[in-house]
Amino acid sequence: MRLFQLMPFGAAYLQYFAGKYGWPAQANFIALRRHLLSDRFLSSHILDPVDQEEEWAFISVPDDARTQRAWANEKGMPSSATDTEILLAQIEEHRTDVFYNHGPITFDSKFLRRLPASVKVKLCWIASPIKNADLSLHDRCVCNFQGLLDQWQRLGLKTAWFEPAHDTVASRYAIGSERRVDVAFAGGYSRHHVKRNDLLKRISALGDRYDVRFHFLLGKAARLVNHNFLFRQAFPKLAIDAALRSVTYPPVFGRALYELFGSAKIVVNAAIDMASEYRGNMRCWEAMGCGAIMLSDSGIYPDSMKDGRDFTTYRDADDALDKIESILADYDSWREMAESGRRTMENAYPKHRQWKEFERLVESV
Repeated sequence: MRLFQLMPFGAAYLQYFAGKYGWPAQANFIALRRHLLSDRFLSSHILDPVDQEEEWAFISVPDDARTQRAWANEKGMPSSATDTEILLAQIEEHRTDVFYNHGPITFDSKFLRRLPASVKVKLCWIASPIKNADLSLHDRCVCNFQGLLDQWQRLGLKTAWFEPAHDTVASRYAIGSERRVDVAFAGGYSRHHVKRNDLLKRISALGDRYDVRFHFLLGKAARLVNHNFLFRQAFPKLAIDAALRSVTYPPVFGRALYELFGSAKIVVNAAIDMASEYRGNMRCWEAMGCGAIMLSDSGIYPDSMKDGRDFTTYRDADDALDKIESILADYDSWREMAESGRRTMENAYPKHRQWKEFERLVESV
């Protein structure tokens, strides 16, 4: 197998990374890409052979202009080469036969039609609405939300169950932590998270008694609303009030997110508004993997994650507040749940298991 993993990181993260770490001077493509991946962003989705830098496994971050242009320059491509031309040249030189696409909304069937003839298997990961994208040329659309898989099957797409994996680096942040943060959250604050926003506003009231830290990535609409008084009056659901503002911090990603979760007693998790009853977003792997007690909304979780053993759930905002108060009043008696969650991540979701499942997935096509 010659595997090519396409993994867009997004403008928000790439700007964050450049500001936090900068870039090594005069480094080649391999060094620049290694520098980028060392922050462990989205590592639960990066397959083990890619992580281990096997010769036959290649990863491309197509929206990172610095690494992509470095590759193009080293290969003698003209400066006028487009991002898509560079990406296609990488796939062709690699002689890819298995293409694993984490950006299928951007790189949909229109892009797949341009792939070189060497590509025999085309898979994509998607755990969000498809919108108007054409994913029909993918041999399988995969994720770990059965509700979404059912929707895509009704659209005529071929689907398969596939899960993230535990990043062993996360475990390092779980060991020996002082757990100085009482309640932590990291994620988006946008018009797609109205129910979650209301929950976090309720929890923020605990900030006068506990160390509560919410690290928000504001959506475009939320940024506009919270920088304009008239917009805040018109769209109160997106407004960050004084109590919430007092516990709001800049967004964190990668190792900084591991550090936050590794120092937190409780990590709050919640599904987005468009989710059905199925649960299992990547925060589950990150929160439990870093040894925090995950407090998450009730629903149907993956079989290996057990509510009441590995994490605890809430029915509504009142229940969430009661759970937080109960945990913080007697944290030592809850620590075994945090340890159980970490062990489940390490034992049930190792990278080598994820890779074996991926190999079986490819063979099934």
